[in-house]
Amino acid sequence: MNNLLKVVFVAGCVATLGAPGRAQEAGTQALAATSRQISVVGNGTITATPDILRINLVVQADALEASDAIRSMSAQMEDVLSTLAEAGLATDDMQTAGLRLSPRYSAPRDGSSPPALVGFVASSDLTIVVRDMTQSGRILDAVVASGVTQINGLQLDVSDRAPLLAQARRAAVADAIAKTKLYADAAELAMGDVLRIEEINADGGFPQSFNGAAARSVPIAVGTFDVSAQVTMVTSVE
Repeated sequence: MNNLLKVVFVAGCVATLGAPGRAQEAGTQALAATSRQISVVGNGTITATPDILRINLVVQADALEASDAIRSMSAQMEDVLSTLAEAGLATDDMQTAGLRLSPRYSAPRDGSSPPALVGFVASSDLTIVVRDMTQSGRILDAVVASGVTQINGLQLDVSDRAPLLAQARRAAVADAIAKTKLYADAAELAMGDVLRIEEINADGGFPQSFNGAAARSVPIAVGTFDVSAQVTMVTSVE
């Protein structure tokens, strides 16, 4: 359904049992009046400024033995977590996940012999949330110095999207009402009651993402992102 005017006129039909009277005539007029409708799509968008930064980090270590690789990686992760705690990050803003262990093989130069096992690589992911945006560059430098071997990317976001989405929904309804009034006025009709409101889409906004290369460049431009909502509204007209 698009934003164009959709006015539906339905001829009123009342089954006649016996002689027609005033009640039947009134019923027919009421049906004819309420069958006139305008249906529109309303859109609402709220532009927000991110106030938190999510960073995905990777800690990796290799060793000849699998157990040594895991121990080394775990020690590096402990150093990183301690560094983040000293920087003021809360425990709830740090989450580790995805322990991985894989063999590492040599690649023979002549290609005549099969690859040989030369060790193991252990790695784990760490996602952190930085709530003081002014400290993001300092925190990135600190975690790299303390053992982080890879930065997968950054995501700029807002800590609480619910109020923004509520504003976007209100804006979508207001937009639908304004369109309905405009169409009714253009068609020389009087706007009646709102018969139905249906939400088509509500988008809480997508965080701004940066690749690993951008994650290493500071300062970070915060920018903005949009929170949007879309509704269909059906209104009677007279």
